[in-house]
Amino acid sequence: MSRRPDHLDTILTLNYTQQRLTLYIVDIMTSILPEDAQGEIPVGFAIVGHSYPAAHLNLHDEYLPYKKLIAEVLLDKNPTIRTVINKVSDVGTHSEYRTFSYEVLAGEDDMNVEIREGDCTFRFDYSKVYWNSRLQTEHKRLVDMFNPGDVVCDVMAGVGPFAVPAGKKGVFVWANDLNPNSYAALKDAVVRNKRTPSTSHHHHYPSYNQPLRNEPPSISHLLHPRIPGTKGDDNVRQGKEICERVSEMLGVQVIQGDRYETSVWDVRDVAPNKRMFCVSFRLPEVVAFGERRA
Repeated sequence: MSRRPDHLDTILTLNYTQQRLTLYIVDIMTSILPEDAQGEIPVGFAIVGHSYPAAHLNLHDEYLPYKKLIAEVLLDKNPTIRTVINKVSDVGTHSEYRTFSYEVLAGEDDMNVEIREGDCTFRFDYSKVYWNSRLQTEHKRLVDMFNPGDVVCDVMAGVGPFAVPAGKKGVFVWANDLNPNSYAALKDAVVRNKRTPSTSHHHHYPSYNQPLRNEPPSISHLLHPRIPGTKGDDNVRQGKEICERVSEMLGVQVIQGDRYETSVWDVRDVAPNKRMFCVSFRLPEVVAFGERRA
């Protein structure tokens, strides 16, 4: 009589336990919250970090009166979580570094986390840098596009979720960031993941034209920030609008499928009425080597 391999039994047990835990939390929330606050019981949250991580909530207004109670339940029933926070401002409104204001609802007021992604380890203070754990698929998608020997300019590198994994696969990376805390975490990640020979980092924003003008034509990729768009079903229309915005910024018309290999990728929803897109294109020569625009 054949039997199931032990590792499959373990996987099934873990999945079943997590499902039971979620249902248990829902039962607790249902019993403690008033009936008029049970439309969308807040049991979901973003996990930031791997060793005793922080749970990041985005509570709707109707749940704010019960925020401490909700946080205590989540902390109590998720033993690996160290801290529960709630975002109180949109990303980017708190500072130019795309950080956000938050309040600690339960646990320690300690935002120092360790993240493992793309076979790399990052350590940083989550309250002082921009990080979105839900973008790891996009990080991998872009890094997979690069080949050993390529040259990549990551002009807004953050803590290095693109730059460091790219360096590990033999890509030569120029990376920088304006945020001194992101820059410090990027330097730490380069050393921690042993990528010093192939990853160069800088703490400033150079002109886009200047560093490229003196580089050889072997530069094959330029990472651009993701562009937010209004959520809707018509991605064709939104793609055209985004290309128009990029064309205005460059001073050169770009459209999808042109000689600059322009493409618009639908990354994911980042808010109920906001979607994130990624625009990819080869930098036109007139932009890379022409006169600087005022």
